[in-house]
Amino acid sequence: MAKKKKSGQRGTESKSTSFGGSLKDQLKGIKVGKELPHRDAQEPEPEPIEYGKEAQAAPQEKLTDEQLFAQAVDGIDRADLYKGKYGMPGDDWEPDFYKQPEVEVPEDAPSPEDARAKLEELRDQRMLELAMGGIDQRIENPKYYVPEPKVTVEKQPSNLRTPRLDKDPESLDSVKLSGEQKELLKRFKKYEREHRVPEVNVRGESKAEALERVQAVLQTCVSRGDGFLRIIHGKGKQSEGDAVLKPAILEWLEGDASQYIIGYAPIVERDGRFGSVIVELKR
Repeated sequence: MAKKKKSGQRGTESKSTSFGGSLKDQLKGIKVGKELPHRDAQEPEPEPIEYGKEAQAAPQEKLTDEQLFAQAVDGIDRADLYKGKYGMPGDDWEPDFYKQPEVEVPEDAPSPEDARAKLEELRDQRMLELAMGGIDQRIENPKYYVPEPKVTVEKQPSNLRTPRLDKDPESLDSVKLSGEQKELLKRFKKYEREHRVPEVNVRGESKAEALERVQAVLQTCVSRGDGFLRIIHGKGKQSEGDAVLKPAILEWLEGDASQYIIGYAPIVERDGRFGSVIVELKR
């Protein structure tokens, strides 16, 4: 059987509210708000901005940091710059850059040209003294000078156990050992079997360089507590004429170094010559 259709259609009936009447009737007469302007209305265009002549000019070249700094401090007083750099907060002082100190110039003062010439003369004189080893005393005539008298120092008696050696070239080429020197070499050989003996070789060096090196090594050995030191100075064959290092080393051992050593003995070969000495150190 066919179902019966319900009378009436949905949505065609007007809805009623609890206040009475339909919703359409209640909204009548209510003003929502002012009318909005039409969207198609054209707004006024903004006026164009007019730039000055400086903005329209061509761009300037890029300045360096030094030029920018110079422009920044161009209008600042020097006193303000100095005070801002070196002054402290609360200081009440103003540096004066423009006031020159008053210097009294004597009437007999030389002119700048004469003073410059005198300075050059003194400089040349000093360079000559350094080159020639010094001029002790000049007199009125600059061609001559009077040397200072040399001070001779008397040699004090040596406190070494070994005797001094004759520094004559012929005597140094034919040395005979004394009893004390032979005993020193025996102690050295016994010490060498159990300890390492330091040595310094100064052959081929100048006298000043050799003495400086030997003195430095000797002081190191004494502070370290070594018993002996071997000094190799050579036989003097490379020297023009007589030997230089050999007598210089012996005189130094008998003089300034005597307070640190007990004695010394040369290592003599069969022909009587020697090129090294053994030094026994104080401990």
